[in-house]
Amino acid sequence: GYPEERISILMNSTDTELLRETRTGMGPDQIRELRQRSGIGEGPVGLYLGAMDPIKHLPYLLEAARHIHRMLPAFELMMIGAGPELPALRETTAGDPWIHWIPPQFGQAKARFMMLANVCLIPAWVGLGIVDAFALGLPLVTTDAFPHSVEVDYLEHDTNGWMVSGHPTPRDYGEAAAGLLQAPGKLEHLRRGCLASAERLTMPAMVDRFTEGILRALDAPPLHARS
Repeated sequence: GYPEERISILMNSTDTELLRETRTGMGPDQIRELRQRSGIGEGPVGLYLGAMDPIKHLPYLLEAARHIHRMLPAFELMMIGAGPELPALRETTAGDPWIHWIPPQFGQAKARFMMLANVCLIPAWVGLGIVDAFALGLPLVTTDAFPHSVEVDYLEHDTNGWMVSGHPTPRDYGEAAAGLLQAPGKLEHLRRGCLASAERLTMPAMVDRFTEGILRALDAPPLHARS
């Protein structure tokens, strides 16, 4: 019931300028060198970057990743982050050398690792990380099986990311991701969509919308309480 003209839509974002600069400045040779240094092969790579926390449903992700690996034996998964579930998760994947556990990364280092991936795999609680993925042209694949933060609304299915719908099982999610990894044309289409979205979701644009909302509020007459 609140008047629509008194609502400001900020389009929450983060400062992605450093990520964008890293993307444009990092060439194939540097990507190849970081792959070799990190023990990652030449096959397709999935990325999870975030908290190792129960809210992220990481056992679901790891089961889905095993389905991807069965379909695409050259597939490798980077798990970047820290949190309470990390020790147990590492123990359950001790026999999976294609899963790489990497400590938290920030700034340029984070951008470089993200650029090794073909897809970003976050099945639950997508948040502001989607803005980072857009800035690096990295399609994000998620599901409607779990809750998300509000930023999931930035994902446009089959335009700048992929939503696996219908409360999918880990197998469903893995098969959808594997299908994308086998479709370079589709991935390139999503990559272009990511970069287009990144042009709109910037810190300066958010600041402008916030400022505009404040100025409109100062100019507006008082809103009297309704009975």
